[in-house]
Amino acid sequence: MDLRKLIYLEAIYRYKSFTKAAEELHISQPAITNAINALEEYLQVELIDRSARFKTLRFTEAGERLVQWARRIMEDFDGAEREMRAYSDAGSVTLRLGISNMVGSWLYNNIYSGFMREYPESELIIKEYPWAEICEKVARSELDMAYTTWEKGFEDERLELHYFYDSELYLVLPPDHPLCALERVPIRQLDGQALSVFAESSLIHKIVAERCSQAGISPRLISVTQHLTAMLEMIDQGIAIGFVVRDQKAVTINKSRYALRPLEGPILLETGFILRRGVPPTKIMKKFEQYVRQYIS
Repeated sequence: MDLRKLIYLEAIYRYKSFTKAAEELHISQPAITNAINALEEYLQVELIDRSARFKTLRFTEAGERLVQWARRIMEDFDGAEREMRAYSDAGSVTLRLGISNMVGSWLYNNIYSGFMREYPESELIIKEYPWAEICEKVARSELDMAYTTWEKGFEDERLELHYFYDSELYLVLPPDHPLCALERVPIRQLDGQALSVFAESSLIHKIVAERCSQAGISPRLISVTQHLTAMLEMIDQGIAIGFVVRDQKAVTINKSRYALRPLEGPILLETGFILRRGVPPTKIMKKFEQYVRQYIS
């Protein structure tokens, strides 16, 4: 059975149209029609119901099943190609790296220039995204890997976690705030407070919203951009209090200007790289992770 014909069949199924499938695949409509006719003749089974009783193109039961097989075969084919690229030099010169603003910004100044000096043949593309977007982009192979933080105990069958070190979520307060009198702040003390929790797709927003719901309290969650400066400006103006991830490579906070307090019933996190499960890392991915580990240690 010809892989090319299976690709044609899957495209026809998605568009429910020979014409649109042919346009996507940059072939003529007669060519794609002839290919499907040949596939049906080879298999001795009708795949597409060509009767006039349907206004839209319909697949037979056999056709539906073959499309499912086609998608599995195409995915395996793509996986084989990715895996072979991981063994070759040709597939190892570009790294698409995602970072979380809260934990990954230090990579720009501390890692990027040194890594590029050591591996000048490499291309490093770094982009910032909120937590949920990072996970999806790695899972869909739109990013090769990402340096970020996840909640302790987090699992996703699509992702592989490469742990580096522990982190914890802290409150960021103005120094004269009443909560500064506490060594650890109970979550219930946040009831009625205005909390700056970054974008709705961020990890901090997700965790804070869940913990407040579990505690039965109703703070006012203010979603802002993913940038730390926006949160600090809100604290300076007395609009809200915020959160920050604290770890051995945490974003620097001016301690004379802001107070940091952990929560009672600490929110524990882990920091490291996430990769797509089942896809072997390329040479540049391995080099970069090793370089970061050496820098941290």
